[in-house]
Amino acid sequence: MRVGIVRNDMGAGVYLADLSSRNQYPYASAAHGQARTLRKPVDSELLSVIKANPLPVAVTGLNTSTAVDTRLATGLSVRASKSAPFTTVPVSPTGALLKTDISAQLNSGFASAGLPLTASVVSPNELRIQSVAKGPGAYVEVNSQGSAGFSGSLAFVTGLVAGPAAAPAASALLAALKTAVYTGSQFNVGATAVTAAGVTVNTGANVNFGLLGSGSSIFVEKIAELVAPKLLETGDVLLSFAKGDMADIRKTTYVLHGVTGAAIYATQDDGSTPFTYP
Repeated sequence: MRVGIVRNDMGAGVYLADLSSRNQYPYASAAHGQARTLRKPVDSELLSVIKANPLPVAVTGLNTSTAVDTRLATGLSVRASKSAPFTTVPVSPTGALLKTDISAQLNSGFASAGLPLTASVVSPNELRIQSVAKGPGAYVEVNSQGSAGFSGSLAFVTGLVAGPAAAPAASALLAALKTAVYTGSQFNVGATAVTAAGVTVNTGANVNFGLLGSGSSIFVEKIAELVAPKLLETGDVLLSFAKGDMADIRKTTYVLHGVTGAAIYATQDDGSTPFTYP
């Protein structure tokens, strides 16, 4: 299970005194004690993780239809480096080609052409092209609309470029992360929620910076451990959750500093599924 503070008025946090101390082992094969102080991470702690993880960049077409007409298209003209020539990646000429199929065909074409890019469909039915590279080497550029008869159909902005020069301030990324993770009296540190966090630095051009790209499980785990450290579901932990310290402070009637409301929230190990016991 994962347990974390969800209120902003808990100061130094709350100590789970009814768990065995960390130097206690109930018996030889048991997990060590897990007594600890739970506290909400401060901004500087979250920022340190963000800054330690370079960002990929992405451009997103503004068209929100589930399918587009590709009969006049030769493909999507893109490049992954400012100094490289544009490459036209072909797609099937069809009256209504689903964007999921477009994404699959582009990914196949990217691989064949050796382009370090990935295509995906993001809400609401927009096609996104993202760099595999992160940090200074991250770059995506879509050629002028109509050059390949296809970028205009997807509503990519003319000459759309995403590169490190457009990177958002760390404070904007922090705000995006906190919005994705904390919702009212709950948190969600599951991979889907954390990886969805990002900043659109130019709404008109739809240039996006995600907090992480594919394969960033280490980043997700670091954020999860800051927000809601994992506890082994030993007997004393379950008893605390059901009837002890955790039971008291997770109640909606819990009062501290004159404020009423649950102080903690708990999920399964995945960081998103609510934890229940018994």
